[in-house]
Amino acid sequence: MKKVVLAVTILISSNAAFAGCTKADLVGTWVGYSLGGMDGNGAKYCNFTVLKDGSLKVGSSCDPVMQMGSLVSSEPITGKLTIDAECHVKGPISQISDNIPNGVSLNEIDAYLSKGKDSMTGTKSSIGNAGIGMGKPLFVATKTK
Repeated sequence: MKKVVLAVTILISSNAAFAGCTKADLVGTWVGYSLGGMDGNGAKYCNFTVLKDGSLKVGSSCDPVMQMGSLVSSEPITGKLTIDAECHVKGPISQISDNIPNGVSLNEIDAYLSKGKDSMTGTKSSIGNAGIGMGKPLFVATKTK
């Protein structure tokens, strides 16, 4: 019984160490990477800036590593992220591209901010243009400024 109480105490204490996140913790410039593109096709390398209201600054973009076997140019992204007191980051991201059918790909970030509040790790759900889910590839990002 003492071991169970100790384990529960440690679990509660470790979660409390991550508590206390605010929207201000997201503000800044981030470099992100997903295994599986914003459109469910290949890896993406993203540069994005989160503003005070959680929206992504104009000029944020993703660079597809490969798409259908061809190199393509950087594609703008828009969206808005939220964060709760437990450092859970969520939000929709839209990618606008001539390389995507219908021109837009919708995604949902679901990640947790690190204890140092300088990185996030989670998943990125891709929703294809036909409304078909494309799985949940790994998503990681590091704050650079």
